[in-house]
Amino acid sequence: MDLGLEMHETYSTPLDPAIKKTQNKKHLGGFVALIIICLLCGMVGSLGASELLINHKTQIVKVIKPDKSVLEQPSSTQIRGVINDLSNSVVMVDGLVTNGLSQGTGVAINATGLILTCYHIVKDAYSINVSMNDKFQDVPTTLVSYDSADDLALLQAQNLSGLTPVSFASPNSITVGESVLVIGYSFNIGPSPSVTSGIVSALGRNVQASSAESGTTENLYNVLQTDAAINAGDSGGPIVNMQGQVVGIAAAVAQPTQNLTSVQDIGFGIPSSTILSVLPRLEQGQDIGSPSVYLGIQATDLTDQIKLFYGIAAQINSGILVEKVEPNSPADLAGLHSGDVITAVNNIAVSSVAQFNQILAQFHPGDTIALTVYPYILSNTVAKTYMVTLGQPSESQLPIGQ
Repeated sequence: MDLGLEMHETYSTPLDPAIKKTQNKKHLGGFVALIIICLLCGMVGSLGASELLINHKTQIVKVIKPDKSVLEQPSSTQIRGVINDLSNSVVMVDGLVTNGLSQGTGVAINATGLILTCYHIVKDAYSINVSMNDKFQDVPTTLVSYDSADDLALLQAQNLSGLTPVSFASPNSITVGESVLVIGYSFNIGPSPSVTSGIVSALGRNVQASSAESGTTENLYNVLQTDAAINAGDSGGPIVNMQGQVVGIAAAVAQPTQNLTSVQDIGFGIPSSTILSVLPRLEQGQDIGSPSVYLGIQATDLTDQIKLFYGIAAQINSGILVEKVEPNSPADLAGLHSGDVITAVNNIAVSSVAQFNQILAQFHPGDTIALTVYPYILSNTVAKTYMVTLGQPSESQLPIGQ
């Protein structure tokens, strides 16, 4: 089934003196085996459209028979409480680009103006400002660091205080079926952010997107899926649970193509597991670039839910689960299979896909690495070492951990 995608989170406007902010959606197109998703809006330019081709590389829904309480709808009192708790945590992010305005949302990491948002909002910006409701407007902001592989950026607003830092949900606490809210400055239609509600629909989605115009390829992995509405301007905004904890950062939404009349309630966010893995490096000012080696697997974090779902041996406390091995890839040639659990690279323990990719990003095509693996064919009970020679990624290949 073919689906088209629309970049949800940012929009651009010509810098007319009389008009600062209006919406600009970018239309994307794509195809997937079972479902499609969209990735990174190319947020620049005037109101013209551009297309992205999307290959949905993995398709796994982790439903772990949640408690009844998880599926219960939150009360209006609970929702208002969460919104009030985050009233000083969510900001509007404006990036001035060559021929327009790229707009999204961000969340406070500390009380003195450190803001986390999506990288594509500010990637091409020559000037960045943040605002919040009627409390402050157009505060000059600088880019501290970015993670282009995960579409994250850390900003520092100048001379700003009084923000309330967000807290992030433990990856093991996130459950399919639990209620969540998306908070963001949708379409800049008001002085305060908009709020939509839904549930966590799935975990562990992997995405590859390539631009038909630029020919570049971008990837998101392990993303969280939600049916809470995500709209233009919401990118970088928090997806929060009913405890007010951030389970993800809004990043993408699926949209229909000519072969499908409609796509509803399919949005995606960068999960807290990825954020918690890369945030310390971002806070140190380290930029994280897109990976430059190819392994040829699709993988997901080995959470307690995944262990239960797949019956992974209890003695494996951390690692990543291999969901698929690409034929004739370096991983395939080395003997890896679906269902294997990777726990270390060159004896460096692995606890998440994000960390796995960070480790492998230090290598180059042609390098040989040692993977510590609990093979599925041995019931994930005996560790083996696989020697893998890394390859050079092409536009049709997901790099390293994907």
